Amino acid sequence: AWYEELNINVWSDLFIDENGNKDFDYYKVLPLYDRLLKVIENPDQYFWIDDENNKTFWIDDETTAQVETVEDIIYISFIKAINKIKKIFSNKDYTQWHYSDYRGTSIHHILPNSRFDAFSRLNIPTSGSRWSPNAMQNKFGPSWRYIVEMQEDSIYAIGIYPGGQSGNPGSKNYDNFIDKWTYGEYIDLNYTNFENKSKLKGVRIILDEN
Repeated sequence: AWYEELNINVWSDLFIDENGNKDFDYYKVLPLYDRLLKVIENPDQYFWIDDENNKTFWIDDETTAQVETVEDIIYISFIKAINKIKKIFSNKDYTQWHYSDYRGTSIHHILPNSRFDAFSRLNIPTSGSRWSPNAMQNKFGPSWRYIVEMQEDSIYAIGIYPGGQSGNPGSKNYDNFIDKWTYGEYIDLNYTNFENKSKLKGVRIILDEN
């Protein structure tokens, strides 16, 4: 929450419409994390020239009369983030706050319409973020995880995906893999007729075209 507020407070004054409103899509418009870090680490190097005698620094909020420093923007962002989280958790004791309650992940039906929410799984309690190995966000996440171990005489594979084995919403298998996907569990992908998988060495499997 703190990072998102920081990113918005640094860049959003660049996206002001004719009525003075900040108009932008956070995920599509604002620069990436590495660019924000460079501006924070070297704020005096990032500016543009308004006229021959005036520099406008990106770190400064152009919508205010004062000239904000990096420290100002970081502090303002922190206060906004805390207030935002307090509003989400209402009067809940802070020791009971959980990241997954603040930012869960939703897996929507292929048709992007709220009328199909009954066929979706919403607000799944997930961990991770866009900057972690578990690259999870509120609307996005790894759609397919798998691990393959290739040894000299065998192949071993496990994997998982956020869905189910049936496309029928009335089936218990419609979303039977989502919980395992949520908690980082895997299923065995070694579907062969060989009791001893070492026999796979040098064997070509040909599918029956009939």
